[in-house]
Amino acid sequence: MTYDDKFGHLTDALEKAALSPYKEIVVPRPETLGETYEEIVESLNRIADAGVKLTVVPRADRKGSAGAVS
Repeated sequence: MTYDDKFGHLTDALEKAALSPYKEIVVPRPETLGETYEEIVESLNRIADAGVKLTVVPRADRKGSAGAVS
């Protein structure tokens, strides 16, 4: 499985965020960005390339999130 197959949801979210006035994505937990070091680095690079800010919900504020990107 390619990165794009596995993380298409992130790619879609980045495209939407880049067009929004806020230019930000919020992920419910850091695992959303990848399972391996390489996946996490690729996700962070794509976020940076899109010029989008990243916010990770603090542990204390997570409530059974399913890992979706908004």
